[in-house]
Amino acid sequence: MSNKSWPITIFLLLAVAIFGIGGVVYYGNVALPAQRIQNDIKACDEFANGVIQARAAAMALLGQKPPAAGPEVAKKYASIANQGIDKAFNTATPNGEIYNTLTQIGLKRLDFNENAGMAAVQNMESQYDLLIPLCTAIQPTSAPTASPSTSAPAITPSPSASK
Repeated sequence: MSNKSWPITIFLLLAVAIFGIGGVVYYGNVALPAQRIQNDIKACDEFANGVIQARAAAMALLGQKPPAAGPEVAKKYASIANQGIDKAFNTATPNGEIYNTLTQIGLKRLDFNENAGMAAVQNMESQYDLLIPLCTAIQPTSAPTASPSTSAPAITPSPSASK
């Protein structure tokens, strides 16, 4: 190399290094956080859809003539809700707030006793209150609705369903 090409070479190497560092900083401060938020929004949507489907299935069983027994309703509800919780857990940003809250909800599922009937369903639904503020904070439309223990209509068995 001639003496005149060294300054050009050094300038090009510095330019590549600056653009490389700039790209990493951009990815870490703009692209990655946006991707994590999108994952969490999708997780909230998956969770909300699972809860909605579980509530609909429970209401359908309770609306039958004669209504289904409490343990049967609880089993169906838990089966469908657990699918939504699992999908949300697998979609959420690992080690994020929503992921950690879904972990807590998942651990509470271990205590679910379908023989307790609708009390078990209401106990499971009360755990969802942990997730609602987190989902509302990132996108209000993707938050699951409040559990029956707060403002949504409660799923309660008819008197003949508990016999």
